[in-house]
Amino acid sequence: MNQKNFSKSRSFRYGGIATAITAGFIVVVVLINILATALYERFPLGVDLTSDQKYSLSEEAIDYLADVDEDIVIYMLSPQSTYEAYDESTGVPLNRLPRIAEEISKANNHIKVEYIDLDANPTFAQKYSEESLSPLHIIIESAKRHFTISVYDLFDIQTSTTTGSSSVTGEKIELTLVSKILSCAMDTVPKVSFVTGHNEDTTSLAAFRQLLSDNGFETEEISLATDGIPEDTNFLVIAAPKLDYTADELKLLDAYLAKDANRPTLMVTFSASYAPLENFDAFLAEWGIKAGEGMLVETQQNRYFSNSPNIAIGNLGASDYAQDFTSSQVPPVVANSKPIELLFTSKGNITTESVVTSSNTAQMVDSDGNPIDATTNSYDVLTVSTNTRYEGTTEFTANVIAVGSNDFFNASSIFSCINDDIIMKIYNSISGREGQDVAISTRTVSDTAISVTNTQAVWIGIVLFTVAVPLLLLVAGVVIWLRRRHL
Repeated sequence: MNQKNFSKSRSFRYGGIATAITAGFIVVVVLINILATALYERFPLGVDLTSDQKYSLSEEAIDYLADVDEDIVIYMLSPQSTYEAYDESTGVPLNRLPRIAEEISKANNHIKVEYIDLDANPTFAQKYSEESLSPLHIIIESAKRHFTISVYDLFDIQTSTTTGSSSVTGEKIELTLVSKILSCAMDTVPKVSFVTGHNEDTTSLAAFRQLLSDNGFETEEISLATDGIPEDTNFLVIAAPKLDYTADELKLLDAYLAKDANRPTLMVTFSASYAPLENFDAFLAEWGIKAGEGMLVETQQNRYFSNSPNIAIGNLGASDYAQDFTSSQVPPVVANSKPIELLFTSKGNITTESVVTSSNTAQMVDSDGNPIDATTNSYDVLTVSTNTRYEGTTEFTANVIAVGSNDFFNASSIFSCINDDIIMKIYNSISGREGQDVAISTRTVSDTAISVTNTQAVWIGIVLFTVAVPLLLLVAGVVIWLRRRHL
């Protein structure tokens, strides 16, 4: 057969088509592989089949991260494989951390994740010589500031009152990382200073300090006598003091509350055992605040918890700070609280308002549980006093918050209540961050839905890319070969 006739033959025409198809198919497979590799490097493949999407970012988190325009790095101070080795069976499910960090990075290209092995790279810690870094730490850093957190800050941990053992009851990886990222991006971070030196009970406010940290506030402890009050303090906290303050210390408080910036705010907490302090009580009276007698108990059994009338369902007061919660199905909780007496509603430039109260069936009792007053009443347990003044047309405000017990801040870790939401509403509103509280829910640490483990994901990849795709190519090749053979 000559060349001209061969080029017109049926075998040549079909064979050429088959060859073109084969070549085209190979080109397409190569291009798909290149594209898939590029996409995987930027958007790693993952399937979250858990019922609460615990390996995915919530819509709220995505919305918060969308506003971040600062370059931020999340430094994980252990290899990725170390975190992935801790799943639910270990009691501390750190395996979720790399996935959530990865999702955060995907949500905003200003945010990067880097894994640092401190053992292999000990010089990294020299940059943070003022801190004692360990593989249990995570650093979130921008050009403005950095935050160092422990992996234990990523979980709700409760200690049994009977056995003393601790267990993880909730996971807040997303909440903690997102709040710290937002704080890194802020121009300024509100500072809360806790006063010490008068036997203040700052220890029982640990949950409150963690709440502040989770919501992007910086906390520190100071002594009025030796440190004074730092200029950048936005909030000052005095927690259930047992010793009176000197005249000079109270002058510091007066000067702080008379500042022309930062909306200076003092928060005072009491305890059921709070004893009168002559100087300090006189200072509070100027703001319309007086600690009442004894402790509050609830007289109606359907309003208190676990046979403990000192821990009861409270009510919202008439304050504007409480109005956002009037439709809430979850109440505030009053726990081991001293009643607060408001001495006036308005006096000079100072006004007072009630944010949380007991029910109207509450009663004051002494340390032995005996009624101080046989009648029942509604008592204030969280109040805000505000001094508003003007210089020309410029308004300046200062606030004193009074809370009947430190346990007001501990109730949310035990009961379903809105105590934390209320106090953060006040703090965010005063600091000009209203609407910026990070409202991301804590997640459970176990799940009964189908999930894909790392090992399963590897096997899926092996089956898909080393068996399924080659098998398809083999089948396509055999079909083409058979077609050409019978031409």
